[in-house]
Parts: sequence; C-alpha cells; structure tokens
Amino acid sequence: PTSRKAHPGAALKFMRENVYPNHDRFVRRGDTTTLSVENAAGKDTVVIMVNSGSVSDSALALEEALYARRNGVTIFSLDIGERSSGFWKQVVGCRAGHRCLKYMSALNQELLEKVGTMVKNLCEPDGRDAVCLEEWSEYTACSKPCGIGLKTSTLKGHKTLLTTTNGANGIKGRTCEEQLANIKTKQLLCNTKQCNRHPYPANTMHHSSHTDGLPSGANEYTAAY
Repeated sequence: PTSRKAHPGAALKFMRENVYPNHDRFVRRGDTTTLSVENAAGKDTVVIMVNSGSVSDSALALEEALYARRNGVTIFSLDIGERSSGFWKQVVGCRAGHRCLKYMSALNQELLEKVGTMVKNLCEPDGRDAVCLEEWSEYTACSKPCGIGLKTSTLKGHKTLLTTTNGANGIKGRTCEEQLANIKTKQLLCNTKQCNRHPYPANTMHHSSHTDGLPSGANEYTAAY
C-alpha cells in the first residue's frame, strides 16, 4: 500500500522457507562456490514483486534476494509510482543507476501492459547476468561537518556466485567483470544539517550527524551474504 511501508525482506524470507521448490537443495549461506545456472536448484523459479510503497527492511530484502538469485531464482520488480527505483533494481540484480530489463515502473493503468512485457521476457529470456558477491571497504569519515557531505566506500573485489547464460536472442549475459568494470566507489550522504552561520562559542558548539540512505540513490545498499 502507498500509505504504509512494505516488507519485501520478510516476504522473500517467507517464500524461501515455504514456497520455493527445491529450497532444501539451495547452497548454504556463506558458500561462495561458483555455480552454473544448469546446476542451480532455483533455476526454474520466478518471483514477481509488485510494490507501491516505501521499504522498511531493505537490508533483509537485499540479503534474501541475493541468496535467491545466487541459487538461480529470477526476480522481477514492478514498482508502481517509482518510489524506490534504485533499491528495486538492486533486488533484481542490477546496478541502481543503470537500465534494467527485470525492473519496471508503472502507473496503475499500465499494470496489464507491464505484466505482459514480463511474461514475454520469461518466454523469450535475455541472457542471464552473473550473480556477484561484492566486497567493499568501510565508509570513510564524512567529507564535511555540516551542509551535506559524502562518505565513500571502495570496491575491494568480487566473487562470481552464479555464472552467465545465453539468451533466446543469442546475447550472453554479463560477467561480474563486465558488470563492475566502471564501478569503483559508492557514496552516502552525511551531515545533511545546514551549517550554522552564527556558531555558538567553542565550549557550547554542537552539531548532529546522520547518514541519508534513500532507496533512490545510485549505490546506497550493500547486501550481506
């Protein structure tokens, strides 16, 4: 619902525990062995997530989505109103700021058309991109004490969890190296409070600091595994 926050993480966890066929044959969590799609227990499972509200459990959702995709599950997202596009693109396995065939935004009147497009993509699938486990450094200190600064994390490396496939059109999915070729850093807003033009005396001056992790940002979420 648009008036309440959605819980996609809880939904994906429930599906893993109660709905996915062959979930008992999924590789265990933390196992970073490279797996081919042909040998993935969830390769024939498709999840379509429809959401029209903001998200309350983004960390859990990304963790569950990565684990599902790592085991071959295909996830589509239909985002009504485009409130959290960056987040939902990452759920389905795309970079937040890039074009993504498994993510679609729509108005209510466009739902049937968008669902039809998803069905077509299922019947004539594009090549499946590899599923990658990314390793990031800790975030740096905020670049500014106030007035909107940035905290930066650097990509240290990656591991391929699930390999690529060829699509019905002959186009092969992208490897982890191809997906991360131009990805070096990710950033978060911090210390967004306006700077005080008339500061208090040194012994009483103070400021508040917080991190702004909006779902629509380019690279604001890192999935645990």
